[in-house]
Amino acid sequence: MPLHLCIKVTQGPPIELDGVLPERLRGSAPDAIRAWPIWRGNRRVALGDCFVIAGDASDGVLAIEGDLSGVHAIGQGMTQGEIHVHGRGGHRLGMEMAGGRIRVEGDVGDGLGLAMSEGTIAVSGSAGDLVAGARPGAKRGMTGGVITIGGAIGGFAGLKMRRGLLAVAGGCGQGLGHGMIAGTIVVGGDCGNHAGVEMRRGSIVLCGRTSPRPPLTFRPAGSFRPVFLRLLVRELERLEFAVDPNILATDLELYHGDMLALGKGEIWIRS
Repeated sequence: MPLHLCIKVTQGPPIELDGVLPERLRGSAPDAIRAWPIWRGNRRVALGDCFVIAGDASDGVLAIEGDLSGVHAIGQGMTQGEIHVHGRGGHRLGMEMAGGRIRVEGDVGDGLGLAMSEGTIAVSGSAGDLVAGARPGAKRGMTGGVITIGGAIGGFAGLKMRRGLLAVAGGCGQGLGHGMIAGTIVVGGDCGNHAGVEMRRGSIVLCGRTSPRPPLTFRPAGSFRPVFLRLLVRELERLEFAVDPNILATDLELYHGDMLALGKGEIWIRS
C-alpha cells in the first residue's frame, strides 16, 4: 500500500510540501513520517498535524488527497518515484522536478513544472500561469521532461523553455513560449496573443481553429503537412494524451521567428 496523505486542515495559512518526496520518505518509520517537518505559513509544524497518514513509503509511491489548493510545492525537487494527487493542487507543483512521475486528477495553480529538468507530469484538469516556465531572473525555464494537461492553461507558459515537451488539450493565455530557446509546445485549443515573442529556437504547434497570427517579427514560410507531426502525435498517444484525429489531414501554416532574436523558431498554425 502506498503512503497516503489526506489533508485535514483546509483553512488558515498555506502549507509547503517541499521535501515531502517518495525518495526521502522511503524507509522511514510511521512515527518519523508523522513528525516530518513542513512549513505552514511562517511556522514549522509536523506533517501529521496537517494530514491523516496511512500506509508506508516502501514502494516509492505517495498519494495525496483532498482540497489541496492551499498546499504548494508538491513534488518540488523530486528525482524518482511517483506522486498521485487526487484533488486540486496548489502552486509550484513539480517545480525543479528532476525525475519520476506526478499524476494530478484535478486542476493545479501557477508555476506547474517550473524549471523542471526531467520526469513526467500529467494533469487531468487545467493549470494557471507559467507552466514549464522560468523562476524570476533565471535564464532558462523547463530544460527537459514531459508535461501533459487535459484542460486549459494561463499565460506565459514555456517562458524561456530550453528542452522538453508541453502538450495542452485546451487553450492557453498570452505570451506562450516567450523567450523560448528550444523544445516543443502543442496547444489543442485557441491561443492568446503574442505567442513566440523573443523565441530563438523550438517549435510551437497551435491546433486551435481561431488562434491569432504570430507577431509581425515572424516570417511566413508556406503551408505544409509536416512529417514530424505524425511522430509527435504517436508520442502523445503513447502518453495517453487526446489528440484531434483530423490534425494530420490538415494543412498547417509555418512561420519562422522571432527575427528580432535568433530567428530559428517555428510556429505552426492550423490553416
